[in-house]
Amino acid sequence: MAELFRPEARAALARWRELIAGLALTALAALWAWQSWGLLRWVAVALALAGLAIALTGFQRGRFRNPGGGLGVVELDEGRLSWLGPRGGGAVAMGELASLDYHPAEGLAPEHWRLRDKTGAELTIPAGAAGIERLFDACAALPGLSPARLASAQRRGLPVRLWPEPAALPRRLH
Repeated sequence: MAELFRPEARAALARWRELIAGLALTALAALWAWQSWGLLRWVAVALALAGLAIALTGFQRGRFRNPGGGLGVVELDEGRLSWLGPRGGGAVAMGELASLDYHPAEGLAPEHWRLRDKTGAELTIPAGAAGIERLFDACAALPGLSPARLASAQRRGLPVRLWPEPAALPRRLH
């Protein structure tokens, strides 16, 4: 079955899989709501709303996913985000996270995400690493960080502090 699609088409379908599933659920539930009545219609409407939520989340995750090409693998296990690469690696407990920055490609440095914990330890993750959507999952739960802002950081092409927002940082008195 896999040979029916070109590798590029399979990659595009895999990137947008949640969006496609959410839209399919929404379409089927809308059809069911249109053809039914009574309590079944309300169940179908609820399923259509759930499909829209899945599609929205899938859209945000699809924008965040990178087709690959970067080094290493991102893992998320019990609130601990780790990156394992050929030249090193590291881990950060999301509960101890102090800052999250995005840096676009500059010179020889590829685009990457930089996470710093409260002890000052840094974890740098290439944006093209396998499993980069786990970073999205881990960071989407941070207070004050919307998934849309996280997903749109890569499109700007500028270094940006995403969390905490610069306005939320305590000011030093000189």
